[in-house]
Amino acid sequence: MKNVSKSVQESSKTETYTANELERGILLLLKEFYIGDFVVDGDKIFIKFENGQRFELTIKESD
Repeated sequence: MKNVSKSVQESSKTETYTANELERGILLLLKEFYIGDFVVDGDKIFIKFENGQRFELTIKESD
C-alpha cells in the first residue's frame, strides 16, 4: 500500500491540468457550497446570488 501511495504522489507532480479542467472543478465546488446561478462563458464563471450580488471569476493559466 505504501508503494501505491508513493506512486500516486509522484504522478501528481508531473500531471498537468487545463484551465477548462480547473474551471469545471471550481464550478462543481461552487455549486456544492453556494446557492445561486452559475454560468460558464469561455474562461469565466459568472455567479449571481439571491441577494443580488454578482461575481465574475476568470480562469486562465499564468506564465
